[in-house]
Amino acid sequence: MDLMSEHLELDCPACGVRFVLDHAFAGSICRCSSCGALVSVDEDMAKPVSDEENARHDDPRQNMTAADIHPTVLSEQRAMAGRSVMAYQRDLPPTQTGMRLWRIFIVTMLMGIIVGFAAWLVDQQKHLPPPADKVQRTDTDTATTGTDLTSHAPEFFSIKLDSPTVILIDATASTGDWLNDIKAEIHKLHEVLQESGTPVTFVFFNGTQIDMPRIESTQPLDEKVLDGIEPAGQLLPSDAISRLGHDHLPRMVLLSAQALTANQVQAINKVLNSDTQFDAVWHGHDPQGLALVIEQHGGKYVVLADGQN
Repeated sequence: MDLMSEHLELDCPACGVRFVLDHAFAGSICRCSSCGALVSVDEDMAKPVSDEENARHDDPRQNMTAADIHPTVLSEQRAMAGRSVMAYQRDLPPTQTGMRLWRIFIVTMLMGIIVGFAAWLVDQQKHLPPPADKVQRTDTDTATTGTDLTSHAPEFFSIKLDSPTVILIDATASTGDWLNDIKAEIHKLHEVLQESGTPVTFVFFNGTQIDMPRIESTQPLDEKVLDGIEPAGQLLPSDAISRLGHDHLPRMVLLSAQALTANQVQAINKVLNSDTQFDAVWHGHDPQGLALVIEQHGGKYVVLADGQN
């Protein structure tokens, strides 16, 4: 083969793109840098690279087709063989291949992060304390509503607090000095409840406050709220319970010292939800029929005599 000019410029008969060859031989085969087609180097179709700015636009062969220069093109079989060997280079230019690899890397990394985060969450849940309704009890002598907490539940006036509970406390004028004893018990019990994780809400009612003050065992004890509650006015327990009816309480403990009539006791029974466990601690009085209401709701009844707390 005769060595042609050092720098030749050829038109690809397949895609029409012009490309430059270095040190080409006449009759040799080259590949189009754009479409990948195999092209035979023919002295008639190659021209030296011109330094003139518009030389390429003056070349009449810019509009040539493969049919016009078919002697320079390999046979269809050879062209197809070349395209099949280098198909990935033709269909996926280097820039597109890099982008695909980059996308695969990003997706793989994100999936790894998601899987790792999920595994971390599962591991963290293994170290969390079980919820209250999953703790197994070892004793069987304490009646509960089905939500067991610990085998050594704290007590409030002989009532075991072993399930989520709302303690409704009578702060009317009839409570008298007993209210101070209740405050003292709450002071002592609050820290124990926080350690045991027992969710208990203390609610006070009297005849002067529309909004009944609350103290949550899961929150720091608000001394100002507790110390500011004073016995005042009159309000029946049934009216106070009806204010809490929308809470769907699983368990309620009522502390009072009112001397209720039978009708007032039945009013309590009417405002209680049928599935609410009801316990009561009464000071100085034993209202007629109250023990039967408590029995119907599966609770415990504690009657404290004067001077007993």
